[in-house]
Amino acid sequence: PPATPAALLLGDLSFLHDVGGLAAAARLRRPLVLVVVNNQGGRIFEQLPIADAVTPQVFGHWLTPQDWQPSAVSAAFQIPHRSCSTVDQLDAALQEALAHPGATVVEALVPASGAREDHRLLQQELARRLTPSEKPPGDRP
Repeated sequence: PPATPAALLLGDLSFLHDVGGLAAAARLRRPLVLVVVNNQGGRIFEQLPIADAVTPQVFGHWLTPQDWQPSAVSAAFQIPHRSCSTVDQLDAALQEALAHPGATVVEALVPASGAREDHRLLQQELARRLTPSEKPPGDRP
């Protein structure tokens, strides 16, 4: 039977932190797509209350931009790499990678800032679209 494909979504720093895992991924025969959201590191901290509690200069110390290329890291383990900066490119890369035996790294290039505002807008849109009767059981306003 054909191998079930799998995908993993992780941030650029998580990818870099566990780069040794690529040695195991390089031996896989089933499709595994490692989607790396590259926003120049540490942007999840923009979602935390600390972002509002300190000056932008102090907050800058929480960010951890890296000077490395996921393509070079992937090449070191002989794992195919695709870089995407649009939704259409990402969709095509995912379709191709899920049909390819073995691991593939798909790098999603996203802006270094703005995730917090995007998250807020997404929450607003979801709240607008979900009527009280459509909310999952147990959810509270």
